[in-house]
Amino acid sequence: MPQRRFRGSTAVAGDRIAHVGGRRRALVRIVDWRTGRLSGTVALPRFSGDIDQRHLDLSEDGRVVLELDGDLLEGASGERARPLPGTVGAPDLSAPDRG
Repeated sequence: MPQRRFRGSTAVAGDRIAHVGGRRRALVRIVDWRTGRLSGTVALPRFSGDIDQRHLDLSEDGRVVLELDGDLLEGASGERARPLPGTVGAPDLSAPDRG
């Protein structure tokens, strides 16, 4: 089935592809790559910078983890992304420690 190109961060797990995007509001779209059908979305909170180049991971059950403003957030289809437990107040988790 023909698919459009994903211009931002993408992740693949099982039959799903997750990609970050959105024109009116940023979100993670989860698509079944075999059918091309949208299987769900995860709403994102406000953040700074460009949405296109964010670190993103996807599990086979459809949960996503992504980096926004140095914080790790997680969520599932139909949810709003929230801080990953155990990461609140940690140093910037989006890049290795150079110390």
